[in-house]
Amino acid sequence: MNLQNNYSIHCLAAGAVRTIVHTLNQENRVSLTPAIFPILVFYLETDGSRILIDTGAPNPTLLNNVLRQAGVMPREIDTVILTHLHFDHCANAALFPTARFILQHREWEFAQHPDPSQRDIYMPELIAEVEQRDLLLVDDNFQVAHGVSVHLVPGHTPGQQAVSVSTVDGTYVVAGDLFNTFSNINPAIHKLIDLTGKSIPIPILAGQDFYPPSILIDLNDWHASVHKLLAIAGSRERIIPSHEPSVSGRFFPAEPAP
Repeated sequence: MNLQNNYSIHCLAAGAVRTIVHTLNQENRVSLTPAIFPILVFYLETDGSRILIDTGAPNPTLLNNVLRQAGVMPREIDTVILTHLHFDHCANAALFPTARFILQHREWEFAQHPDPSQRDIYMPELIAEVEQRDLLLVDDNFQVAHGVSVHLVPGHTPGQQAVSVSTVDGTYVVAGDLFNTFSNINPAIHKLIDLTGKSIPIPILAGQDFYPPSILIDLNDWHASVHKLLAIAGSRERIIPSHEPSVSGRFFPAEPAP
């Protein structure tokens, strides 16, 4: 038995989402550009424990296939952590009939009557499916298992949670939609590469430590949550965003070379 419960984090692409991002045109003016980014789920594995963070958008066949490729069947997952209840993070709950689901109280309450600005991305039929599972509503800094905890990080939604994970290389944090890509974590990155390979220049935010994502419920909460997350992770390099194309198929910490 691994007494340290050091997990490996397997980043799996369970779909894709089309979106619009702010970019720079040839005249160096801000404009809007279409882009495609992955919908990521995160499989945590250590001796005797199998945890999944988020369950993707509605496509049970695809999610089942990517989990099988990672070496696990949905029925073998014992815990599902939902960062929040937007449609691209909480679908396919019926695939996990034996799992305990973990969600923040505040997110559940908000999802019952979401703000009009987010109403279209909370789908009542998906939330009802989650409610039928073994659902545990928790509060900030709840320990899910030895080496895995959830932390309330409002901003993208009022009740979003991030997940800290113990690894052999220290604590990593799966950020949910607090950060969509590495450019949100490090504003020195001035270019996005989407799933099609399209290179998208993005504006430089002078004096900004972090680059906010496009969907926010409260910018002040977001900034506070960002610094909370950085304190937990200890480094920007140990924060994993939710829609970053370059992490699809990767492990954290990196697997040693054969």
